[in-house]
Amino acid sequence: MAMVTARPPMTAVEIRGHAAVLKESSHRESLAVSAIALASSGQPEAFARLALFLQNDAFLARLDALEEPQRKFSNLSQVLKALKKHPTQATGKLCEALVASPAFMTEPDRVIFLLPALAAVRPMSEPALAIFRRFNGEGYFNSNGPLLVSNGDPKALKLFAEMVADDHYEPDRIDMIHWALLPHRLQPGVVEMARGLFDRGLTPAVEKALVETLFDDQSEEWFGPARNAPVAPRWSSGETSVLEAYLKLGRYLQETRKTPPELEAAVEKALQEIRAVLEVRRKLEEESKKPKR
Repeated sequence: MAMVTARPPMTAVEIRGHAAVLKESSHRESLAVSAIALASSGQPEAFARLALFLQNDAFLARLDALEEPQRKFSNLSQVLKALKKHPTQATGKLCEALVASPAFMTEPDRVIFLLPALAAVRPMSEPALAIFRRFNGEGYFNSNGPLLVSNGDPKALKLFAEMVADDHYEPDRIDMIHWALLPHRLQPGVVEMARGLFDRGLTPAVEKALVETLFDDQSEEWFGPARNAPVAPRWSSGETSVLEAYLKLGRYLQETRKTPPELEAAVEKALQEIRAVLEVRRKLEEESKKPKR
């Protein structure tokens, strides 16, 4: 099998060359290639050059056909996807600057592609958290939840918990919980975050959504024929510490009777499967410690 080698850092000459293309070219494909190259570099000096152009009205008009609704973000979306694939604190600062840029925000829907790039950066900065809070109130509540849980940083999970507990978003919370938690329910920190939520006096509907998403999988009912619907991870893929935290959470829910009656069987089934996984791991560990003959 061929080994994958890391891409060598972009030289100063290469960075200047791509920046020259962004400054002078009117060919959209060339602009996209150079902008994506800078966004993929992982180098602060390349991001600094790119940031200047992404905050410039004239450049954004050259990059995409803004007068054509179906194409107005075609190239920009690819540039921001490249930033998402190469997250650093520098890409986070670039995204924060773009939100504050009048030129970039002339088209508010550009945020659709910016927020995933910002959410890819760990740890999440205070300015980034403020941006997510802002756009929760501007129609991005449902899409922000999955981004925050995917990020996994304790501050991001704390903000997600605030969103779950916020009664102002009652119509949207249930669906958002399903989309955000199901694929990441075995991610470290998620169970602890959820445990804290059960002490916050949530509405019965929200508590039910949390329990069923953490312990059950009703994807067909929750997501229907949606494209790119979340997929629940197998219990066997979870870290031992996470599975042990699930057992504690399950016991807590059973002892406090916070499990809705219609979910009691599903919770118990999940706990039995988790115990079985942990038992297999315990036996394998014991076998590994036995002296070899």
